[in-house]
Amino acid sequence: MFYARDSPLQLLAYSDSTWASDPTDQRSVTGYCILLGSSPLAWKSKKQAAVSWSSTEAEL
Repeated sequence: MFYARDSPLQLLAYSDSTWASDPTDQRSVTGYCILLGSSPLAWKSKKQAAVSWSSTEAEL
């Protein structure tokens, strides 16, 4: 990781999800990315094990 001394220390986190994005098995995908400045600290993307039959059910 590279961090410039004169850069502001800023921690950012992003997340996103899709509902039934895979047409073969209708499973949703979720993911996140955490950054310190412009350097990624952690990230993950995962296909969910459970199938939601509606977008309302997926949100709960």
